[in-house]
This record gives sequence, structure tokens and C-alpha cells, in this order.
Amino acid sequence: FFFSSRRRHTRCSGVSWARRCVQETGSNEESTQNLKLDETSLTLQSYGIQDQRVQNLVITVDKIKHNMILSKQFDPPFVILDEKEICKMLWGNNSQGRENSRRPKDDGSIRDEIVSILFEKLQSGTAADNFLSKEVKPLESEDLTIRLYQIRKVFLQLSQYIRQCDCETYNFSALADIVYFYAFTFNYFRAFDYNNCASPEIILRKCDIHEPNKYEKIDENTASQEEEKVLGEIRRYSNQFIWGQLVGWFKQTVDKPQASLSEGRRGTVSYPSLTDSFRSKAYPYKGTRNNWLQMIVKKPGNMWPTGDSWSYKNDRKVYGTMLLDSFLYKEALPHWLEKVIGKIDDNYESQLQLFEEINQVVMGKDYEKVKQ
Repeated sequence: FFFSSRRRHTRCSGVSWARRCVQETGSNEESTQNLKLDETSLTLQSYGIQDQRVQNLVITVDKIKHNMILSKQFDPPFVILDEKEICKMLWGNNSQGRENSRRPKDDGSIRDEIVSILFEKLQSGTAADNFLSKEVKPLESEDLTIRLYQIRKVFLQLSQYIRQCDCETYNFSALADIVYFYAFTFNYFRAFDYNNCASPEIILRKCDIHEPNKYEKIDENTASQEEEKVLGEIRRYSNQFIWGQLVGWFKQTVDKPQASLSEGRRGTVSYPSLTDSFRSKAYPYKGTRNNWLQMIVKKPGNMWPTGDSWSYKNDRKVYGTMLLDSFLYKEALPHWLEKVIGKIDDNYESQLQLFEEINQVVMGKDYEKVKQ
């Protein structure tokens, strides 16, 4: 997965990514089960599919290597955020509870986005507002692991309070759902900022173009004429080319694979913007919340459709969702999404029980420290 913590060079990252892709796509049963062929034909078909995948992976690795050489940058494409960075993104610079949540303090954190929404949409005195301004205990722990656990738990509580809010022009239920998802999100990352670069000019000469009966008239085709430049083109690479190529490794005919990244990231690795979304009661998949939640469980890899009221603008350029975590921990927690979505409308005690179960698995030995 080309992930690096603190930009540590990992020479084997390309090999690890390719091996993971082969493992994930190695089974050809799904690709061949609907073909009405005999056993021999199915076997040949499966070999063909596997060979094509391996070829595409080799071409992808070669393209990434070429791009890194051109940019003279060999850092892994993704950098995992450390605990300090995640705390700052979720809760802001200070760990203390705000004395007055009615005064938005824009430090770019998720908490302040929520405070700003409550300030804009509601009158003071709501349960969510009182919770933020009075009931949230200061997050005083110097241990960032414990502090992150506390922040996730506060988000879980906050989603309950937000769900009680009501406004004709704002979908507080959708906001509560996303805040609830944040409570079950553990990993965040950003893309490494490569330099834009360009390949050397590729020149097409007259002698490179095939013309029937071209060389029957020798006197009209001198060496100097044949060396004339017909076309010259430079291939330019954006700073997101590598990410786009990694995502689109299975297709090699796309000139700019990064062009579809913004669509593919919607919901899968990037939550909607809290301040720019939820302007109506509609949901992004067939307009209803139930259909949207079912899509998350059944097709977690599918991008979330856009709508008039949901925006996926990501000024932080930080990525990470519960859906991605459910894939990263699918062996330890095989039914993560089903359980989390299944309790989305339960009371706090029921949600807290699941919250503790998941944290115990994901945090491992650190969970014992938290409980102490």
C-alpha cells in the first residue's frame, strides 16, 4: 500500500503493493463463474485473466518508477498521520474544553466545524451546544493515545446530541451520521506532494511513418528529408499521477489516471465537508438515508454519488474513513461495517459497547492503558 510513517523510505513498498493486488484479485472464480464453458476453457480463461493482471501490475510499477526518476523524488506516495497530527485535525490546537462554544474559533479542526454549524443554524441552549460548552471534560492526558480515544468517544456522544437537533434548512441527521463515523475512524493519511514533472520530448520523424510504396521513389526520399520532424510531444505528469496510477492499475490506456481520483475518493477515503454539506434533507444515494446506509454496507468500495447538498471539498488534503479502516482490519473485525451501521440509531449505551469492542481490537495493548 505504499504507506510510510514519517516518510520513511521503504524500498519494498512497490513489491508489497503489487503482491497485495495479486492476492486481492488472485481468485478468478468470480470472473469465470458466469461463463458457460467447459472445464478446460474455464481454466484457460482464468490463466488469461491472471496473466493480464500481472502484466498491468508490472506496467504500473514501471510507470511509477519512471515518474519518480523524472521528479527525482522517491518518497512513498502516502504518509500516515501520527497521533499528534490526528489530535490537531480532530480537536484543534488546545486540548481543553471551550468555555463558550457560541464563539467559533476557526483553528481548522473538525470540532470547530461542528461548533460553527451549531452557531449558525441553532439558538444557544441546545443539548449539543450545552454538551460542547459545559459537559465535555478537558482532555488533559499527555498521552496522545489516550487523548485520541477520548476524542473518538466524545464524537460518539456528540452524534447523539446532534441527532436531537432540528432545522428545516439543514440535515442534522446526516451530520450526526458522519460524526458517528468519525468516532469509528482510526487511521488518516495524506498524499506525498510530488513535483510536477515532464518527460523528454518524444519526436516523430518522417521516416517513422509508414507509407505504402514509399521507397519505390528513392530519389525523393533523401536521408535529410526522412529525418525531418513531423511531431514532437512532451508528456507532463501532475503531482497526483502516482496515486491515480495506483488506483487505476488495471487499465493502461488512460492518459491522465489522476483525473478520476476526486470521484473515487468520495466517501471511500474522504468524508463530505461538514460546513459545505447537508443543505437539504436528501441523501446521496437514491435520496434516502436507508438506501445510502445499505450501499455503505454492501458496496463499501463504491464512491458516494454527488448531490446538490453534499460537497466533498477537502481543504486539509487529509484522508481516512471508517470504510477504509474496515478493510484494513477485515481479518480481525470481519463484520465491522455491518455492526457499526446496525447500531447507528441505537442509544448511547448500545453504541458505547460496540465502540469499546472495536477499540479493544484495534488498539491492542494500548487499550489496557486507556482503561487504567
